[in-house]
Amino acid sequence: MNIFKKNQNFKKKKEAKQGFVILFAMVVSSIILLVSSGIYNISKKQAVLSSYARESQRAFYAANSALECAFFYDISSFINETAFPVDAVGSYSTTIDCGGRNVLVRKLNVGSTGNAGYTHSFVFRFPNPVDIDSYTSGCAYVLVEKRIGASGGDGSSVLNTRVTSSGFNTCKENPNSGFFDIPDFDDPTLLERRISSGYNTSFYAG
Repeated sequence: MNIFKKNQNFKKKKEAKQGFVILFAMVVSSIILLVSSGIYNISKKQAVLSSYARESQRAFYAANSALECAFFYDISSFINETAFPVDAVGSYSTTIDCGGRNVLVRKLNVGSTGNAGYTHSFVFRFPNPVDIDSYTSGCAYVLVEKRIGASGGDGSSVLNTRVTSSGFNTCKENPNSGFFDIPDFDDPTLLERRISSGYNTSFYAG
């Protein structure tokens, strides 16, 4: 009878020990799961941050390239006349070469400017450059604004110019041009970076 009781006590102790091992394993597994989940969340956030930095840089480069293209066709000594003349009529349009592609420049109606006082406004879209993957390169929208300011003492007039370039990291195909020059507003990773620069030039009416 005593031996039977001892066997029962031994079984109870063994079952208790097994239950403790299972509980300990569950606690350790939970801790490991929590640590792994924390590491995963940190890694995911780092990946998202690095992705935003890359996409932001792409949008900025597109805006900067478009801005330089506008500068070239307005004040460069390598061209005979500006692509954005203040004496252009309302239906004025011309083509310029930006990034190896011929893009259309058109004049806006009076009053369609981004800033009061600028009476001559022109716009063009900067597409992804040639030989670059259309889906991974940016595009831009450029607004060139001009107004005639105060006259100089030597009989010249001052022309105020402001160029605003809005660059985007992801773009889709424009059915009118065939280029990828329209920002893809359906893309959740779409970013915009804007650059604006102004300068004054003197000219003589004649």
